[in-house]
Amino acid sequence: MKKKSLLWISALLLILAGCSSDDESLLNQNWKPNTLLINSENADIEEYSVINNYFYINLMPVLENNCPGFIFHCGIEKSLDLRELIIRIIGVKQDIDAFQVGETFQLNQFNASLMPIEECHTTPAQFGATKGSIKLVDKKKAGDKDVLTFQINDLAFEKGYTINGIVDFEYEGTFY
Repeated sequence: MKKKSLLWISALLLILAGCSSDDESLLNQNWKPNTLLINSENADIEEYSVINNYFYINLMPVLENNCPGFIFHCGIEKSLDLRELIIRIIGVKQDIDAFQVGETFQLNQFNASLMPIEECHTTPAQFGATKGSIKLVDKKKAGDKDVLTFQINDLAFEKGYTINGIVDFEYEGTFY
């Protein structure tokens, strides 16, 4: 009886050790770089490659602070109803060097918009994010350009869209 209990407890501990409270779920482990997994209330999860993924720094002054805005864009390739994801981190970081790998941003530290492919005038210009987070998982140089890689975690939008994925955003310049 004692041996059976020890085996059961050992098995339970192995299972618990394999589980992580971090955002490294089985789904996350299979994400491909520069791919978005998009779920809508009307369809199953679809996988889309991203195109034109870049970011720029907007140095236009903001009334509340003098921190710049970091604006991240990625096009959604071959989607029939969505064309672009835009993420804005404004007033949180002074420069690219201030971003730290492993840093997670909650929705109160950024905002995001999902741009639909507009077919008629009744379609809203964009859907705003309602929950989710982004995590900086890599920071590197590609030639002379900085590249920030974000993991997008359960970023939910109006109209029932939820996005997960990993995207490399390449620095394109600073605007004044």
